[in-house]
Amino acid sequence: MNKIFPLCLLILLISPVDVIAKQVSFDCNGFREGHKYPNGEFELDFDLDNLTGTRTFLMEGIVRPTSTFDKVELTPKYLAAYEITANQLFQVVYIDRKTLAANVNAWIGNCVVVDRSGEQQF
Repeated sequence: MNKIFPLCLLILLISPVDVIAKQVSFDCNGFREGHKYPNGEFELDFDLDNLTGTRTFLMEGIVRPTSTFDKVELTPKYLAAYEITANQLFQVVYIDRKTLAANVNAWIGNCVVVDRSGEQQF
């Protein structure tokens, strides 16, 4: 038994290991009462290995520039993203990991997971 353990350990150390990046993308839509564009659509892309991400607004045919989040937080219950404005950290994205219910810049709605692997920004 003692001779097998070092051999197994050596095999594990020298065997190749596949590293898979944890990238996930969402298409989200929501409603924001009282806003000039009440129906909002968003593309959200996250790199969960590096806790980074981007957001693109798609409002009634208007594509706004993509912005990068200053902080991304992943917990067992939610995925959240933050931006710094006036030296304060504000939550701008909240996605419930179970239901995919979302709040993106106060547009309340839902997200779907999509494959943008050919378009990924990371």
